[in-house]
Amino acid sequence: MDPSDVRMKNLAQPTDFPFKSVAGPVYDSGDYPTLLNLALKESNYPYWRKRQAEALTEGRLLGIGLSCFVEMTGMGRGTYRKRGMVNIPAFDAATLRVDRKGQIDVFVSTPSQGQGQKTTFAQLLSEALGVSFENIRVHLGDTAITPYGSGTFASRSMVSGGGALLKAAEKMQEKLVQLAAACWHVDPTQVLYSNGMATQKGQAGTCLTFASLADLAYTPFQELPPNVEPGLTVHANYDPPPAVTSASVHVALVEVDIHTGEVKIKNYVVAGDCGHIVNQAIVDGQVRGGVTQGIGIALWEELLYNEQGQLLSGSLMDYLVPGAYESPQIQIVHMETLSPWSEEGIKGVGESGTIGAPAAITNAVLDALQVRPTDIQLPLTPERVLELRRSSG
Repeated sequence: MDPSDVRMKNLAQPTDFPFKSVAGPVYDSGDYPTLLNLALKESNYPYWRKRQAEALTEGRLLGIGLSCFVEMTGMGRGTYRKRGMVNIPAFDAATLRVDRKGQIDVFVSTPSQGQGQKTTFAQLLSEALGVSFENIRVHLGDTAITPYGSGTFASRSMVSGGGALLKAAEKMQEKLVQLAAACWHVDPTQVLYSNGMATQKGQAGTCLTFASLADLAYTPFQELPPNVEPGLTVHANYDPPPAVTSASVHVALVEVDIHTGEVKIKNYVVAGDCGHIVNQAIVDGQVRGGVTQGIGIALWEELLYNEQGQLLSGSLMDYLVPGAYESPQIQIVHMETLSPWSEEGIKGVGESGTIGAPAAITNAVLDALQVRPTDIQLPLTPERVLELRRSSG
């Protein structure tokens, strides 16, 4: 059977969710057959198979590799406790502080490792409160001012930190509604807040902007109910769900040099599903960076030691980190299967590229060589590729 058919035959179906695997974890949502078909379409898979056969008559070795995987992301306290990992708080937190002019300072417990979190957190809050992106200042990574939480790892920042931020935004909306109700001397149930504006039901034209509400929160002339504190600061702790499951399909086309064993990546496609996408450019950047790391794992990066334990690849003269020359153009397509368990259906994506690339590249090399070895050692250096070819007869 073609590798794509084998995978399609074994994928969980959309009607199976929530899907409990034989190992115990429960997957929240997904449409894996559609995701695989999306990758096959984007990669023009039938054409690649045709070119592979044609190249063989020309004495060239082309190989196509597939990798389908799921990743459990944004795990909560219950999951870590089941694993015996009691030193991870597993929750995250966010604090919002609005000044009298309507400027918002955001403090989140998940620091950035280069994922562009200041941009995505500001964008997330801008959409939730209907306020201008430029009026939001995000503070990360300073434990003197940011709230306590679990931090950034395991593809959790947008699920857990973003979830805490959205919970804080809900509290902020409640406070804004109370402020508007106090100003109009009506019950809070008569007030709607949407798109940066509080309006009174049944009263066309009666509205207060976010900036006006911020001013009301601090003015000494505004009478407030006993349960409403002056000022405009809210805080939220958020324990994410057990896990939300992202998924991807990677397709790699490689050419193996018959004489040198060098592997060249001719094309690479990623079809990914990380739930609700807040900022596609940042998601794509993380995927491309991860794929590049995965290519290094598959083909080049290796720590070598001699018999005395001396490191032999301790400099970039001996340890190849893939750069622009070694990395292919990476095509990325998305589908969004929202998680029913997380805030706004968000799933993690940070490790996606790194997970899929080593398997896709390895499968492509083995497909080119038409071998089925019982033992594979990565990276697939030219020497190891030539040895695999010799072992195939």
